Amino acid sequence: MRPMNVPALQLAAAFLLLCTTASCSNAGSPPSGSTSTLTISIVGTNDLHGAILPAEGRGGLALLDGFVRNLRAARAADGGAVVLLDAGDLFQGSLESNLTEGAVVISAYNALGYTAAAIGNHDFDFGPAGAASTRQAQTDDPRGALKARAAEARFPFLAANILEQASGRPIDWPNVKPSTIVDVAGCRVGLVGLTTAESLITTLPANTKGLAIAPLADTLIAQAMRLRAAGATIIAVAAHAGGACRAFGNPLDLSSCAAEEEIFGVARDMPPGLVDAIVGGHRHQGIAHEVGGIPIIASRWRGQAFGRVDLLVDRASCRVAGHRIFPPQDVCARQDAGTGACADGSDRSDQVARYEGRPVAASEEITAILAPAAARVRPLKDRPLNAVIERPLELSSREESPLGNLVADWMRASAPAADAAITNSGGLRAALPAGPLTYGRLYELIPFDNRETLIKLTGTELRRVIEHNLKQRDSAILVSGVRARATCENRRLRVAIQRDSGAPVTDDETLTVVTSDFLASGGDEFFTPIQPVRVIGGDGPLARERLADLLTRSGARWRGGLSNVEGFLAERRRTTQRPAHGGWLPSTQRPGRLPNRDVSPRRRHGSSRRSARPSAGNKARSGRWIRTPTASGASRSGICRALRSTISRLSAAERRSSAASASPAASGSRARRPSSPTSPTMPTSRVLLRRQASGSTRRSGSPSCLRVRSSA
Repeated sequence: MRPMNVPALQLAAAFLLLCTTASCSNAGSPPSGSTSTLTISIVGTNDLHGAILPAEGRGGLALLDGFVRNLRAARAADGGAVVLLDAGDLFQGSLESNLTEGAVVISAYNALGYTAAAIGNHDFDFGPAGAASTRQAQTDDPRGALKARAAEARFPFLAANILEQASGRPIDWPNVKPSTIVDVAGCRVGLVGLTTAESLITTLPANTKGLAIAPLADTLIAQAMRLRAAGATIIAVAAHAGGACRAFGNPLDLSSCAAEEEIFGVARDMPPGLVDAIVGGHRHQGIAHEVGGIPIIASRWRGQAFGRVDLLVDRASCRVAGHRIFPPQDVCARQDAGTGACADGSDRSDQVARYEGRPVAASEEITAILAPAAARVRPLKDRPLNAVIERPLELSSREESPLGNLVADWMRASAPAADAAITNSGGLRAALPAGPLTYGRLYELIPFDNRETLIKLTGTELRRVIEHNLKQRDSAILVSGVRARATCENRRLRVAIQRDSGAPVTDDETLTVVTSDFLASGGDEFFTPIQPVRVIGGDGPLARERLADLLTRSGARWRGGLSNVEGFLAERRRTTQRPAHGGWLPSTQRPGRLPNRDVSPRRRHGSSRRSARPSAGNKARSGRWIRTPTASGASRSGICRALRSTISRLSAAERRSSAASASPAASGSRARRPSSPTSPTMPTSRVLLRRQASGSTRRSGSPSCLRVRSSA
């Protein structure tokens, strides 16, 4: 456990003294049907990323409102109430939201009746109000767009640990405050907002210049103590900080949860009974668990689901007597009649979704609010890019993937002067389905307004960058033009690098590398070992627009898959006839028919939508009341027993190769499949880590030379 500082310890001691005289938590199981208690439902959303409309039958704010209205009706009937909280990252990520700088999201959230929202790292992405994403003139406010959205909200934005560096005090903007107290069913509920310690390095650094992030746990203890002293009897938190769990059948079973995640550490550091519920986010994963006696909920991302915890509250004292944690609730219009899982309506047994005993109906009011933004971007989303994706291209945020490598190839092809490309998997946000590629699909894949930047790296610097990123647990490094083999020798990580041709990259050799301005300026700490990097160019068009132009001019077909064949799995070939869909194919091959050597990408855990949903059995087992603890809460011995392996994001050479990519530099060029590297020791995967002892690919567990950080 991270030691708390002296002020935090003093506050904790003061709180324990307060509990001795004021009974901060009530023991005992909730009486069945008791009129002495009421239910306050905490509903949490997180990481909407501008996904205001449904996608593939899931999500959409109009449908979310239908679920929330049903729950509010149920609470009104039993004398309770609903608190609706968002844990941040509301805006950035869709054309509909980005072209309004998040204004359409605020309009919809106002109609939904949110109680409060936290500020996430990507809520800083828009920068100043207007088209530019960073300051262009001294008069520009680098937080102008975010401040404008906060001022438009009919609910407060809460940011207790975002500080002005000069004063050391929490930011003080219109409608932005550290915490607040609201009246809910006659009880005073204190709300606190927090953001991840990573916020300053996971958005454009220029937009957070002059800000600092205070420790989450210490800040929360201080704020919760102040709220208690001001009369709050219930404390709920909206925190843009998260964790990840895979199973939701038993809130006390933490064996499926990733170890040492940020929000779990915060919960464990709380004095018993100080905080009653936490809504988390940031990691785009689900949580419906109790840690340190505190219920924590999080519900993936893009509005696919919402979290819920019901607090059983004593009417006389307005103190929490127990809680009930629900699995993430999928937001979908139709459900399987037997399991309650989302359905596409193709089966006659499918039914209109029901929640709290009522059919769920999308809100006409919110549909009308969203319609103008949707209509405005429709022509742009549907614009064809003269390219075809022959099979679905998978994406992983934490490991090398076919689509991630393909984007790196596209970047290198769009920058003729570059010897190599480096990008981050965290900057890619959506898989690509099979079919004609549209601008809308490309935008979903690359929603960030980053610009391609050319930098100079020596062989030594490139090796240090790869070594550094192998030790990180978050976003994977994606490369094109080079391949790396890493080994552990005497507890030290060593990396050897080759060009695609098989020629080794020497330490004193200099390469021109294309990357993003976000990474080059310090984002994601990708280039930390060699900062400041040597930038030689980067004021051109947005990276996404350059790639759209490349694809449109290329007219290529792209084929996904993992194979033992070194190099590209797709080629752009000339033919005497150009298909109407814009892709080049040899006359002997028809669309959709793939060579036998291609194999479909193996699904990893969580890549299947259906597998990520809780089963009906999970739902049945999870809906039970849990008595509020009076001491330290549930045992934490089972939480996150092993670190998620860094190596899980490194591909095995025996079964995986680079992404499918023709990577034509311009229309009319012919792509060649590179020959296999001359050295047999180099991987078919682009970045591979092997154990020195046996040389076998390591698929689980972290070698001793890696010290994986535990941040989210």
